[in-house]
Amino acid sequence: MSNDMIHIVLFKFDLEKLAAEFPGDDLQNTVRNLEKVVPGLFSITLTPRPSQQNGNALNDGGYNYILVSKHLDADALKVYIDHSYHKALLVRIKKCYLAPPMCVNINISAKL
Repeated sequence: MSNDMIHIVLFKFDLEKLAAEFPGDDLQNTVRNLEKVVPGLFSITLTPRPSQQNGNALNDGGYNYILVSKHLDADALKVYIDHSYHKALLVRIKKCYLAPPMCVNINISAKL
């Protein structure tokens, strides 16, 4: 039985501050590095959200980035949250917030 955890976070960043804090590919490289060093983290992406879909503005409240990570189970998600590399990323990323992020954690069970 699978107990995979999906961690989804919506961010509202000041894009100029984000670019200054993470020049070039630094943000993506930092996020990808988490996958290499955090036990139980299967995958992680942090990508910009589109501002329009089919020519229509999205009603997204200004949240402009989304992070999706997949973890072995709830314990592995806790390891990720408490990991020193994750905490170091948070210190940098918080400098770029326009508003607090929105987060949801979903337990994916094989019985679904």
